[in-house]
Amino acid sequence: MEITLNRQSEWKRALVDGLAVDGHVLRGLRNGGLIADSAFIVTGSIDSFENDHEWDAVSFDWSLAPNTNCRISCFASNSKMMDIDGKRMDFDAWLTDDSMTADKRANQVAHMFSPARAHGGDGLLGCKGRYLWIRLDIIAQERSGFELRAIKIALPGERISAYLPDVYQKDNDDNRFFHRFMAVFDSIFFSIEDDINRIGEKLDYRTADEDMLAYQAGWLGISDKAASAKGLREQIGSVIWEYRMSGTRIGLVHSIERQTGFKPIIVEYFQIEKMVREGRNRQTYNALFGSNPYKIHIMLPEQALGSRGKIMGLTTRVRSYIPAHVEFEIISLHMDVRLDKHTYLEINSCLSDFSSMVVEERSILYHDVYIGGQSDEKQ
Repeated sequence: MEITLNRQSEWKRALVDGLAVDGHVLRGLRNGGLIADSAFIVTGSIDSFENDHEWDAVSFDWSLAPNTNCRISCFASNSKMMDIDGKRMDFDAWLTDDSMTADKRANQVAHMFSPARAHGGDGLLGCKGRYLWIRLDIIAQERSGFELRAIKIALPGERISAYLPDVYQKDNDDNRFFHRFMAVFDSIFFSIEDDINRIGEKLDYRTADEDMLAYQAGWLGISDKAASAKGLREQIGSVIWEYRMSGTRIGLVHSIERQTGFKPIIVEYFQIEKMVREGRNRQTYNALFGSNPYKIHIMLPEQALGSRGKIMGLTTRVRSYIPAHVEFEIISLHMDVRLDKHTYLEINSCLSDFSSMVVEERSILYHDVYIGGQSDEKQ
């Protein structure tokens, strides 16, 4: 059994200096240099719900760069109320009080903490009490990166035999085989119990592992399963909003921008209907956008589309967001494409240097090919 600190809310309860909360991870010491730098964290109280509880062991899920040293210390008490600087106050509230600097607060309580590790072990020395506070001091000789993902405090292992009559709990020769035999069932039963107790953490998309994220993405109909873990967490977190916006212009723009990194230009028929019917350039508009009132045109820079695989993935996503009766066309905007040798400003000008345009990755349109009208130049 373990108590695990790995949430953003838990890091915000702590006294932190030199580290920054980044989601559910503490990061810091990233500025380069050759001068030794330091940081520390004093956790908020960890409650065992038992007075005079004897804390067992502590371990850390962290990333340490070379030449980085960590000093671990701990403090335990049956009460949160402490005498600090001549005043009686709640220790947790005092840790998060920003009326004085973090260094000053840490120095005032430094005498309360004792080394947490024995030689070659992880034992929490002398820590006996209902509440536990852990202090971690980080010293980086080269100001290298540091990342703390979780702090795990082990609890004394439970035994099924503890729930049996006293005769089965005595540690004597007659019971040694019985204890070894029951240890097999202890490991099975309490492992299952731990999984049940942590089911919320394992199913929470903010803390779930990558396999669970992929499963949740499939269950929610997220097609971009090749996205990073961070990307999947963002998509799962916004899936309710996207469902509400499904079938709307706002939802479609948001979905395409997240997949491609570019905000699309979407032209719907009602926007150009008057120009198609009455405008001076109605023939041009009709050639570009047609006359189907149930068709939308999605324009994106050519770098947003890339390979044919990306286009197919985008096509699938767009089709899932628009109503069934609506058609769509994805248009790649090339900086060097000229329409009838004119710009939309209707003047003979060049907006950028011209170069051959690649069509479908291999075919090429050369300089004497124009889109729109006929060229007057000799072919």
